[in-house]
Amino acid sequence: NQGGLTIEPAIPGMIMTIDHGSYDNSDKENSFHRLYAPNSPHTISKASRNCKSCHSNPVALGYGMGKLTYDISKDHGEWKFTADYDLNQNDDLPEDAWIPFLEKSRAEINSTRTDFRPFTVKEQKRLLLVGACLECHSENSETYSTH
Repeated sequence: NQGGLTIEPAIPGMIMTIDHGSYDNSDKENSFHRLYAPNSPHTISKASRNCKSCHSNPVALGYGMGKLTYDISKDHGEWKFTADYDLNQNDDLPEDAWIPFLEKSRAEINSTRTDFRPFTVKEQKRLLLVGACLECHSENSETYSTH
């Protein structure tokens, strides 16, 4: 929570292509929309998600299902994402993604609500920074608890 903002789960609200070919006086053939909506998941379990299940989970971050890995080489780490689904030809995102991996979204509108949005690139980097720490440090460790 920063500046009154909260993180809420999202689900696909509308992913569709509209064929404008049958409209009179239409100057475009198709329009594509990938809109997500807020979701209120519920559970009967007392257990909550652990930190890594959000900070290192490609679905939770909005990238869709796939393999999110943190590769370390010569004291330098880099996140890589390989999607499980093919890229949609309309927006070059995996079919189940909300946002591109560490890139600015090209979509002007990406939510069914005006007060709901995906993570910005800056926010993605902050979330993944914590995920990188969790690759080596336990969420209960002294190193993690001091940051």
